Amino acid sequence: MRFIKGLTEDTIKMLERIYKQSKYHQVRQRAQCIKLSHEGYTINDLTGIFNVSRLTITGNRCL
Repeated sequence: MRFIKGLTEDTIKMLERIYKQSKYHQVRQRAQCIKLSHEGYTINDLTGIFNVSRLTITGNRCL
């Protein structure tokens, strides 16, 4: 399993701010995806949450 590791508290806060304030849907989704991965959600979890293929998640669009 791949997870985003080593995010600082400042980075997490920035991702949360991007998720809440960005006017671009894809940017908000990517920020949320990175944060959820850091929290331990699996690739399979993320594909279900965002309704995308595994390739979308692992193809460096998110992770």
